[in-house]
Amino acid sequence: MWATQKWLVDALRGLAPAHGSRTPEHVAVEVARHDDLLRTERSQRTRSFLYAAIAGAVANLVGRDRVCMYENGIIGINLPIAGSVVGARATRTAHPRVLSGFSRILTLATGAKFTVDNPFALKTRAEVIQSLASSPALDLAKQTISCAHIHQSSVQHPHCGICSQCIDRQFGFLGADMEKHDSALGYGLKLATDEWNDDAARSLLLSWIATADQFAACKNSEQFLQQFGDAARAVPSLMDAFGLDSDGATNAVYELHKRHGETVARALELIHARTAKDLRAGKLRKNTLPMLLYREGSRKQNGGGVPQRVGAGAENQLRYEDGAWTVRFRGGHAFPLPDSAGLRYLSFLLGSPGEARTTAALIALSEGRDPSKCVQLDANGAEVVVARITALEKERNEAEEFTDEQTVKRCQAEIDALSVLLKGGAEAAADDKVARRVEKDVREAIAAIGKASKPLAEHLAKNLQIGSVFWYRRPGVTWDIVPRPVSAAAQTEPVRASSDGVILVIDIPNQRVTFRGQEIPTTPPNNLQPQALLALAALAQRAGEAVTMSEVADRIWKLGGLARKPTSPDARDLKYKLTNPFAKALPGGEAKRLIEAVRGTGLRLNLPPEQVRVVLRDGPRPAVTTDNIEEEDRARR
Repeated sequence: MWATQKWLVDALRGLAPAHGSRTPEHVAVEVARHDDLLRTERSQRTRSFLYAAIAGAVANLVGRDRVCMYENGIIGINLPIAGSVVGARATRTAHPRVLSGFSRILTLATGAKFTVDNPFALKTRAEVIQSLASSPALDLAKQTISCAHIHQSSVQHPHCGICSQCIDRQFGFLGADMEKHDSALGYGLKLATDEWNDDAARSLLLSWIATADQFAACKNSEQFLQQFGDAARAVPSLMDAFGLDSDGATNAVYELHKRHGETVARALELIHARTAKDLRAGKLRKNTLPMLLYREGSRKQNGGGVPQRVGAGAENQLRYEDGAWTVRFRGGHAFPLPDSAGLRYLSFLLGSPGEARTTAALIALSEGRDPSKCVQLDANGAEVVVARITALEKERNEAEEFTDEQTVKRCQAEIDALSVLLKGGAEAAADDKVARRVEKDVREAIAAIGKASKPLAEHLAKNLQIGSVFWYRRPGVTWDIVPRPVSAAAQTEPVRASSDGVILVIDIPNQRVTFRGQEIPTTPPNNLQPQALLALAALAQRAGEAVTMSEVADRIWKLGGLARKPTSPDARDLKYKLTNPFAKALPGGEAKRLIEAVRGTGLRLNLPPEQVRVVLRDGPRPAVTTDNIEEEDRARR
């Protein structure tokens, strides 16, 4: 970057005398992060403050009271274009409000009025490029660098081509009809001709284009602010910078973004015209921009204009079908995952963004019970909720100051949802062991997702609150959710101790066991292992009777979930594996009496059939008796 900057300064100095311009002065300042703590910071989030501070100091030394920071207005205001470009990753280097803040700081530091502004604040990138058309410096544009990923650049490809800055630059030159003055060879990935195979990059590109389309579709400033309330934050500072009233500044921001949207549309028309022949001939590769837009258009058409539920073509999916989950994120490749408790919990959270759920509420939802009474928090959960409400109140108050109604409504809705939890509920908070298991289930589900889609795993890690209280923040991502169905039996009968006398519940699909309402651990340590859980279910199907080890093996195989048929277990070893988890979880000696070794036969579950419920893989069932199990066996044969 330093070599490029020096070369450009020397080139401008060479051009100036021949065109009657003053030779530009250049003050070079080298900055290094010597502190080890600073060296770990790889983002550019504070660079504008550093630039303003250095420029302000130099200006003050030479008797100047103004610093200009040049950036086109679209990147300067930088409205959110995707869930992956928010917060600290969304640059505010030249936002009008930030520059006003710099002006106030430097005014206080110098003791006199000081101005930091952006002369291009109301211009699109294409308009900035067009302003160079008659400039002798136009040919230098090829040597400039806009890429946000400068640490990944090379001499051959100084631009990555996939960051938002590179996307905006390529569209800017195309929209200005000055593409020949940009260096196509300088992009690691070329906008129109290369394939966008990376899920995150492809998602950013499509979101960027979709947002530009939304800009262009707005009919007036009122409609624009309804969709993009964050734009209102720039209005007060633009009023001061350009001498506009509130309506004038608001309209200027709207027209800026509308012109940008129209420029992007023209650029896309040019790309389509250039590739139409190859498209008809079937020569375009699958993930080139024209093919991506073709598929995106088809998806919208097939969706019938209903963004919430567009079936198999939805951009973001978590759908339970045929015993497994189909997952898709930001229009990437769909991938399957086996059913798990963690994915079921995720489906409830993603389907209700901003709605907080306690551990008990998630369990209730998975069992088909009403979660409205499960709002009792433990101490840790209450602390998390209070901290979140405080942060939301601060964000809401700031949005009110800048008349950002959309942000105000979003924050208030989440505050209201979280406040309910602080009032408590009818049901007690979940047992600490149960809470830890639910948290572990959710984290394991995210880890499984990460093996197939790192962007989605990162998105969930960033936007999910996980602990004794859960919620999915509102990141502007709409999900197509098809949850795992819960049968009528499960909706009326909780999987725990119930009023009909059932005290032992074995839930095979969810890998859960409860005895008199107490959870028996099925995850380490001291847990009931998967095959032992199936063996317990096998004994439960013949509750009160002695069952041979050969029959236990047969029933385990019929219950499903194993890759191959097990051999007959050793009765003494199996009894230990069954009773030990119960003994660790239950007080007294009841666990020792629960499973009995029957000499010469095998094992017996010492409970009557009416006190046992086994939930099979095809749905919950009432207490199982010998008769209906034998009928089921005959039906299977």
